[in-house]
Amino acid sequence: MTTVRPMTAEELPQVERIIDAASAAWRKHIREAEPEPLASRITKNRFHKEPDGCFVAEEPPHGATGAVFSMTWGSVGWLGPLAVHPEFWGKGVEQQLIRAVLEHWVLMTLSAHGVETWPDSPSQIELYAAFGFRPQFLTATLVGAVDPASPRAPIRQRSPQFELIRLSQLSEATEETMLEQCRRISERHYPGLDYHKELQGVRDLKLGDTLLLAVGQRLYGCAICHASETSEAGSKECYVKALLIDPAIDDPETLLALVEACEGYARMQKLETVRLGINLACWEGYLALAARGYHMRRMRVRMVRPVGEFLSDPSPFHFNDWQ
Repeated sequence: MTTVRPMTAEELPQVERIIDAASAAWRKHIREAEPEPLASRITKNRFHKEPDGCFVAEEPPHGATGAVFSMTWGSVGWLGPLAVHPEFWGKGVEQQLIRAVLEHWVLMTLSAHGVETWPDSPSQIELYAAFGFRPQFLTATLVGAVDPASPRAPIRQRSPQFELIRLSQLSEATEETMLEQCRRISERHYPGLDYHKELQGVRDLKLGDTLLLAVGQRLYGCAICHASETSEAGSKECYVKALLIDPAIDDPETLLALVEACEGYARMQKLETVRLGINLACWEGYLALAARGYHMRRMRVRMVRPVGEFLSDPSPFHFNDWQ
């Protein structure tokens, strides 16, 4: 009989093997040769950020047969990855793991739950729909090349000019001030949304850095970037976990200035590409990146519950990735 219980740090190597086996079997099933960039390398990062939201399924005498991770960004919770060893697909393990996360969220009074899955997989969509999740929009993985020898011309000249600040280089007092401004910007996008765990995880685990776009003391936007070998970034890439500008600034040029900062950071780290996830309901933001030469690599469907104004009409200048 399968039981679900909280994950422990000692089980992470076994969980990685389950994710690798499930990913390889799924790629074969959908006839995709290119490996999923996240794969098993995300386990330590996700577990570190929110260990209480991670669960394993266990069936004697086989041991662990599946695992699921979840994360809360303030009042917004999302789950993933969810992986079950191929030998146990279709035996109800997936449902038990999802149920464990939802029960974990009950006492947290979250305002929205989300998950991303394959848009061309009816079985995956039906799995989450059975728990009240509804498909809302596509999320595209966009990739842009970084030329190490010749940076592009600046997006915008302004007076005073934008100042690019790396969170890791700030004093403790200044860092706290900027973190509070990051929280205020995310709150303006959606009440209760808070990326503090992501910001803290990048800093504590040395996964990359958070880039801040400012003019004087005013923060215009921020981008959480993964860039190390132990992060969620793939080989030779800068992975942008979240990127947002102040919604009071209805300005795609400011958005692109922050994207340009990510490219500059990638160039400084001797990386070749920038990867980010963008909700295609943010059409104006997508068009701005497409015009800059970014192209789609993968597509997922974002499923949410309940469906509200934020979830059906998001800001065009707020990108995040729920993979």
